[in-house]
Amino acid sequence: MDKRKMKISSLKSVKPIHSFLLTSLVLVFIWSAYKPYQLGTWFLEVTPVVLGAFIIIYTYNKFRLTTPVYLLLCLGAIIVLIGGHYTYGKVPLFNWLKDSFYLGRNYYDRFGHFINGFVWALTLREILLRISSFQKGNCL
Repeated sequence: MDKRKMKISSLKSVKPIHSFLLTSLVLVFIWSAYKPYQLGTWFLEVTPVVLGAFIIIYTYNKFRLTTPVYLLLCLGAIIVLIGGHYTYGKVPLFNWLKDSFYLGRNYYDRFGHFINGFVWALTLREILLRISSFQKGNCL
């Protein structure tokens, strides 16, 4: 099979939900890049998301993760993109929560760290289950 046919057949194997997640991520990235609060901060916050997206796209046919993990990775990336656009301390929804509940600060950074920690834990669990001798459900 020539290379062109291989590329076409590999594109056909992309699940529609995965295409939707990638499209959503690209749209949020474009929004995030449009007039961010601080361009330098935005660049530093968004760079890992861009690198991670390229790694996931590159390895998609060789090491495909499950749809729930892709969904969580997209959610975590969107949270980072929103935080990068406004800077974490100025996200409007969390400013509203701060004012409504008389909180001392905007807690978007804690929310983002919690969600991304959860995302990374589940992603690494899936990778370890597939590449190591760990068995699902077995403890040490």
